[in-house]
Amino acid sequence: MKKIYLDNAATTKASDRVITEMINSMKNDFANANSIHDFGNSVSKKIKEKKKIFEKILKVPSEDVYFTAGGTDSNNILIKGIAKAHKNGRIITTKIEHPSILETTKSLEEEYEVIYLDVNEYGEVLESSLVEAMTDDTILVSISYVNSELGIIQDIKKLSETVKRINKNTIFHTDFVQGLSHIDVDFSKLNVDAISMSSHKIHGPKGIGALYLKKNTKFKNMVYGKSNDNILVPRTLANELIIGFLEAMEEIDYANIKKVEKLKEYTLEKLKDIKDIRINSKENASPYILNIAFKNARGEAILNYLSSFDIYISTGSACSSRIKVSNVISAINLSKEYIDGVIRISFSKYNEKEEIDYFIEKLKEVLEMMV
Repeated sequence: MKKIYLDNAATTKASDRVITEMINSMKNDFANANSIHDFGNSVSKKIKEKKKIFEKILKVPSEDVYFTAGGTDSNNILIKGIAKAHKNGRIITTKIEHPSILETTKSLEEEYEVIYLDVNEYGEVLESSLVEAMTDDTILVSISYVNSELGIIQDIKKLSETVKRINKNTIFHTDFVQGLSHIDVDFSKLNVDAISMSSHKIHGPKGIGALYLKKNTKFKNMVYGKSNDNILVPRTLANELIIGFLEAMEEIDYANIKKVEKLKEYTLEKLKDIKDIRINSKENASPYILNIAFKNARGEAILNYLSSFDIYISTGSACSSRIKVSNVISAINLSKEYIDGVIRISFSKYNEKEEIDYFIEKLKEVLEMMV
């Protein structure tokens, strides 16, 4: 049987069109986009034209979107750039953020006051907690739109409005890596100043991402070099990666959300046959992510057993899932009998019901062995 890939929150398979466009770019559009000759100019124009897709998908000005090396790069550059543009102040984030945010804020703790907000059992940030943490000297609030482990969708509209109501000068950033293509958001209607994105989570290539930063936001460059257009991150543009990313953006079809929703519902129905299971993902969480836990089981053992049948899942974020309990699972206060039995299933538009049937069959087998 073919590989059954249910770890799409970690990375996704590049689409055929993306691969074709990247190969074409490497063959025919290989000039440095910063070069002033005609070849370089033609590549630069092509990228600028395709870059307008950000205006269609996110409703943000494409000239305020800068290419980075990925989601981790975007988060690091944004948080450090905002912090260094201010001599001191408070930074607010949550205990369930991606490691690229938590490790970056941790590195700033000696110079800045960093507050980590608690969440409820589903990973939701409570508005009251945010209000309590806000101060006159709060320079940045960073809250992910969609959590990579639980799939919880934060109410960014309400949270960003709350921040701006209390302190209009506070910069609001959201990590949208798990939201891009998975939820339809009109950012022109939100009080969001910065957005992190990644290509390889939407069937594009690895090694490329983007950062939107609202014009005139107080920011200090963290990367120094020269670029005609990508001034926030002045590097030689990786043409083929950018073209692949933008092609993946152009392929975004929100009709796929309905397909994935039905697949997740089908999976949940199949899981009802299993005893001693806890669903950690809230009902209205991202349809692409399902986090579950089994009583007195070991997630790592489940993962290894399924892998032997070419079924691939995760025990948490790919950037932190190395046996230890993740910060996300710790933050939702899962009971001791369930905490070691956590797995994450994450879907894509390419998954089918037959794959879920086989996954459930093998999952039941390994759970029976653990009794």
